[in-house]
Amino acid sequence: METTFDAIVVGGGPAGAATATHLARAGRSVLLLERATFPRNKPCGEFLSPPVRGLLEELGVYERVLRAGARDVPAARIHCADGGSFAGGFAASSARSAWARAGGLSVPRVVLDHLLFENARRSGADAREGVGVRGLIRERSGAVCGVETDRGAFRAPVVIGADGGRSRVARELGVVRPIPRLQKIALVAHYADVPLAENHPVEMHIAREGAVCGLGPGPGGTANVTIVVAESEAPRIAGAGPAAYYDALLPAFPVAAEWLRGSRRTGLATCGTFGHSTARPVADGALLAGDAATFIDPFTGEGVYFALRGAQMAAETLLPALRRGDTSERALAPYARARRRELTPKYAVCGLVQRVVHREPLMAWLAPRFARRPDLTERLLGVTGDMDSPYRLMSPAYLLSLLTA
Repeated sequence: METTFDAIVVGGGPAGAATATHLARAGRSVLLLERATFPRNKPCGEFLSPPVRGLLEELGVYERVLRAGARDVPAARIHCADGGSFAGGFAASSARSAWARAGGLSVPRVVLDHLLFENARRSGADAREGVGVRGLIRERSGAVCGVETDRGAFRAPVVIGADGGRSRVARELGVVRPIPRLQKIALVAHYADVPLAENHPVEMHIAREGAVCGLGPGPGGTANVTIVVAESEAPRIAGAGPAAYYDALLPAFPVAAEWLRGSRRTGLATCGTFGHSTARPVADGALLAGDAATFIDPFTGEGVYFALRGAQMAAETLLPALRRGDTSERALAPYARARRRELTPKYAVCGLVQRVVHREPLMAWLAPRFARRPDLTERLLGVTGDMDSPYRLMSPAYLLSLLTA
């Protein structure tokens, strides 16, 4: 027996839960489907940029996140392969963000995702766990009008695909465009008893082997230490086993390894990070949000920001479209335009950073300049921390200052 809703959201992570919350609060009947059951772990660096605080507040979940043990992260530090480093604080990075002074946050995804999913349920969404989506239902015209699941069929004038980097919805729409250089493997470890000061920055470490490591301080003396390597490393990981491979590679990041001396690893998860864009994030009766729309493996830790801000943009288009009774691709096009205007330049910065950090001579040239000019570092953090326009990195004055630093 089919059930009809105003909207169906596939995927209960941050993008899906936030989209469902916005729609439900506006009085729309929303079905939110998640194949896993909460609390569930999601391999991630677990750093949230400062403006995520405001997005969580708008969703009505910010105080719950703080009470759940979120840790303030006031600054960021980059460690280069040649031993150089530079750092900057988020508070000084941009006067444009109301949340800059508060800094970033570190929140375990097992906590954050559960809070966001339950928040969608409290907001009025019909939030169901343990439901796997098998495919899309289409009208004769080809427009999407529902989903087939292992619990039956559900119909709605619009289906929102927020089902992650391997999105079934995006694949069935035929819009996925893989980015070959961003097909990678992440090994996400959690540690306890890590002796980090209360104001310890989030750290990014670059190794000569082309691997990168992110160290994020967590609540209660914990840390998230994620190593990302090329997809070509898969046979070595399989041969040695993830734990042995991780242990053998960790010394390539000597500063991070030193911080972890004497600590206990409490978990290790491995996942593929399949970088992709999409030909378009909308279709007749369908819209893509979060990693389903674009996944750039953000070295700068912007994944949750992209998810929550994208959900906000999706709702801004979906609500008037539903009021008009028109969820055609043309009616949903304002969402695509909004993403191009605001998020596409951010994705471009992420892509640029990805390219730069893997060029050791360039990083060796840049690092001392950023170290000598904290103001240049702070502007970089303002952009990569979602507080400033990406175009501020491209201004002639900024580039000249970097060249002459």
